[in-house]
Amino acid sequence: MGMQSSNLAATTHSKCLLCGTENPIGLKLKFEPSTSGGVYTQIEVPARFQGYRGIAHGGIVAALLDAAMVHCLLKDDIPAVTCDLQVRYRHPVPINRTLDLRARIRKQRRRIYDLEGVLSMDGEEAVTASARFMSPQ
Repeated sequence: MGMQSSNLAATTHSKCLLCGTENPIGLKLKFEPSTSGGVYTQIEVPARFQGYRGIAHGGIVAALLDAAMVHCLLKDDIPAVTCDLQVRYRHPVPINRTLDLRARIRKQRRRIYDLEGVLSMDGEEAVTASARFMSPQ
C-alpha cells in the first residue's frame, strides 16, 4: 500500500503494534483513503497473532478494526481516543489470508465521532465494529 495516513499518525503512533513504523514486531499497517471518505488497507494476519489453530486472535481482530477507525480521524489530523468499541464476529478470521480492512466516519457531534469498521474476506463481511472516539481538542 502507499504512504502512512498523516503526519499525525507518523508522529503519535510510531511505536504502535498495528501501524507503527518503529515497532519491530508490529504489522506496520498503512491506510489509504477510500472512495467512501474513510480508509482502506489489506492485511494478512501472521501466525504469531493466532488464537485457535489457524484463526486470528479475537483481540487482534478488534484491535485491527479500532486502528482502521482511528485512522479515519488521523487522515484528517484529528487526534482521538476510543471511548466505546463494539465488535461483532460473524466468521472466524484465518491467519495468512488476504483480508480487506476498511472504516468510515458515520457522524460527528462536537468532539465525539461515531465510526464503523469492516474486516472482509473475498467480499464477505467477517467482522464488523462500531466505535465512538473523542478528540481532546
